[in-house]
Amino acid sequence: MKHLTLSIGCVAVLSAATFGSEPVRQISPAQAAERFLQENPQSRIYMTDGRPTRLYGKAFSHGSTPQASAEAFLAAQADVFGVSPDELAAVGPFVDGRHVQPIMYDRATDTYKFTGLYYTQVKNDIPVFRSRLTLLVRNEPDHPLVLASADLHDLRGFDARIGPRALQPEKGIANAMKFAPTLVEFTEPEMVIWAGLEGWEVRQPVLAYTFIGDSAGPVDNGEPDKFLFVTDAASGAILYQEDMILHVDVVGNAAGRATDGPGADVCHEEVPMPLKWARVSIGGTNAYTDENGDFVIPNAGSDPVDVTSTLLGTWFNVNNYYGSDASITLYGVVPPGPADFLHNADNVDEYYVSQVNGYVEANVVRDFVIKYNPAYPGLQQNEFPVNVNILGTCNAYYDYSSINFYRSGGGCVNSAFSQVVHHEYGHHLVAMAGSGQGQYGEGMSDSMATMITEEPRLALGFWYDCEEWMRTADNDFQYPCSGGIHYCGQLLSGCVWSTYLELLDDYPDDYLDILANLAVNAILLHTGELITPQITIDYLTLDDDDGNILNGTPHYYQINAGFSAHNMPGPELETGLRVTPLEGMDSVGPKGGPFIPESITYTLDNYEENPLDYEVSKTADWLDLSSTGGTIPIGGQVEVTVSINDSANVLPKGHYEDDVQFVNLTSHDGDTFREINLDVGVPAPVIIFDLDSSPGWSTQGEWAFGQPTGQGGYSWGYPDPTSGYTGDNVYGINLNGDYSTDVGGPYYLTTGAIDCSELTQISLHFRRWLNSDYQPYVAQTIEVSNNGTTWTEIWDNGDDEIAENSWSEQGYDIAAIADNQPTVYVRWGHQIGQSGAWAYSGWNIDDIQIWGVTPDEPCPGDVNGSGVVDIDDVFDVLTHWGEGAGQYDVNEDGIVDIDDIFAILAAWGPCP
Repeated sequence: MKHLTLSIGCVAVLSAATFGSEPVRQISPAQAAERFLQENPQSRIYMTDGRPTRLYGKAFSHGSTPQASAEAFLAAQADVFGVSPDELAAVGPFVDGRHVQPIMYDRATDTYKFTGLYYTQVKNDIPVFRSRLTLLVRNEPDHPLVLASADLHDLRGFDARIGPRALQPEKGIANAMKFAPTLVEFTEPEMVIWAGLEGWEVRQPVLAYTFIGDSAGPVDNGEPDKFLFVTDAASGAILYQEDMILHVDVVGNAAGRATDGPGADVCHEEVPMPLKWARVSIGGTNAYTDENGDFVIPNAGSDPVDVTSTLLGTWFNVNNYYGSDASITLYGVVPPGPADFLHNADNVDEYYVSQVNGYVEANVVRDFVIKYNPAYPGLQQNEFPVNVNILGTCNAYYDYSSINFYRSGGGCVNSAFSQVVHHEYGHHLVAMAGSGQGQYGEGMSDSMATMITEEPRLALGFWYDCEEWMRTADNDFQYPCSGGIHYCGQLLSGCVWSTYLELLDDYPDDYLDILANLAVNAILLHTGELITPQITIDYLTLDDDDGNILNGTPHYYQINAGFSAHNMPGPELETGLRVTPLEGMDSVGPKGGPFIPESITYTLDNYEENPLDYEVSKTADWLDLSSTGGTIPIGGQVEVTVSINDSANVLPKGHYEDDVQFVNLTSHDGDTFREINLDVGVPAPVIIFDLDSSPGWSTQGEWAFGQPTGQGGYSWGYPDPTSGYTGDNVYGINLNGDYSTDVGGPYYLTTGAIDCSELTQISLHFRRWLNSDYQPYVAQTIEVSNNGTTWTEIWDNGDDEIAENSWSEQGYDIAAIADNQPTVYVRWGHQIGQSGAWAYSGWNIDDIQIWGVTPDEPCPGDVNGSGVVDIDDVFDVLTHWGEGAGQYDVNEDGIVDIDDIFAILAAWGPCP
């Protein structure tokens, strides 16, 4: 599938980097997940709705830089998520699209503990709506990757092929206007792939448009309307809509001159508070206050000047929707002053109080976040609007471009007070981190207000009663939560507050710094709108200090206790003896060796609280152990290598196995074993066509033998190689460019007859460089026959595009067709199935091999079939002395006698 050219709207094009040499997925996500756990036995996979959404535990990738570590992971493990590396664009979910984000700031060293690398899923350069992959890498030598947070979709088989005339962005806008007639302004539609969101029923992906509709001001109910839409690209049907006016059943406290406390102005005294980073001016000369409210304005001369202060600053601009914006001018100030301002000095007007509160508290929450991550995305915007005294009562909202607060009335106070401001700006933090809102956005916003004020009760005094609150973080909400987003948001604020209390007991000097650093930076790891135990994993991963949360983190017990109180526990810690990898060893080789692999090394970790005594044992004499026991110190590890020794070289063909036992002699916690399998007599390359010269095989259509020229790939896929995998030559389709798209075929490359009459367990192996459209447009096949007439298909390209820019190794079991057959044929097919196919560079194949097992060579004298001619064979002959022809008549002269003993002595030793 490819770019779509539109005459209406635009396509959001994201270029994906190719990290590996094999962009085509060869195995299912389930198989890839199984492989990941085998390769990383101390890592874990968290599943959501049948999809892997967190990989965590011990580090599972490394590299010379954070980017190198991330790219190595993608090349090796992207298929765990059902995607290939070339479907991941290095574009983050942030406003500026940044791909790299520092996480967990350490003020003492002015460094960051982690680097986050962010990716967006694309299919043929079209982004998948709200897809996201976050890779968290520790900033230390070897850059261990410790967390992969994913919201990705398996799009294998998805066909975005649709003609430009069938695209209908205007129908989507028309349907949006029917949904909300108040909408008058629309952003330019952007093309996306819609595949659902977290918590949605799994659905068939479709090509879609996304855009925002805005009422451009209040409507009949006194409030604005603003919606995000996703509409079907062909029909215009609304697939998803989201209200971008994030109301809150207002939480928080009041502020006056400003209010000194977490509650509303009716609950606390108003005291002078500094206006941080606020603008002051003399004519056209501006200056900004520091964190204490102090300022210096450059001024030439000593003549009296007029100095003005407003509630507009570096980071926030307070807009008063009831009267003029707050402003004070001191006239005739004689330099150097001082020129001291006190906004809301009389403290008698809610409309002035709300302006001061909005300005002060917005800076409070922003400063709180910047303290724990100075590089937090989206917080460098100047003069972010804080709109106060809006017509309406009993509410406040965030609309992705401002925070907004209502006047008093209807039994409610003015909503511009501390915790309400913190909450609404919390929504901004969630939006800037690229996460969805929903219950998570409400819970995280409540958590921000709770942490800043250290008061779990939210919206104290909102209804003029200072003993009444709207929600509380001091709760026993349990996962999972079903209900409204504000209601379920208390699940997360409950986890945060319970963790706060745990940390307060154990770390009374820095409990808030520990918690806030985790909570603020964890926003950068979250995806979707739900509150799930994945958040616990994120907190523990950020807290960890050695790249493995399964052995505990500095504050594991406090975090786990806090989240467990709400049925969101972290992963259980490893204890006792742990042996990795988890799998045994499967070794294979021909009779007499060598055997591959010849060894496996196990790591034994001590998770006891004391030194651990261990023992390792085996029974097979064809195995060696590098260690049979010893002591592992606290937190330490040792390695034990299990090796195939020379005794295996004399084993006859067959299957052998043994169990290597690992025993914790200290407590027996973690006693385990690993199975070692040895198969003697396995398939090996027997017949090889290296294509250094032409084998003279039959070709049809554009099939040809020779050296490819590196051409093709002009529109789709990649070009041909410039040589074979080894040597110069290949068999390929059009060695000078892309294949023809004229309907026709199938066209075959067919081998001559291959004699496999002496072979069993046969398989076909070759190197492939293939670029092709998918079926039904283009069919690529491999077939096998044992008579040249009846053919069995063993592979086809299916409904996925194939785009390779390097050689890949292919292997197929053909034993059922080819074993012991004297005339075996293989053919590779190429067919243009219907019009509309797109041109790719096609097939290139090299180094074709037939693997199989050859018959045993005769071993005269080995009358007992042990694989060795030795004294046991002599005893067997003596037992059958004088008998006629049979297996004990070694020289086959018709009688078992002394001549047979001499024949045994002549063949003494291992069989060939």
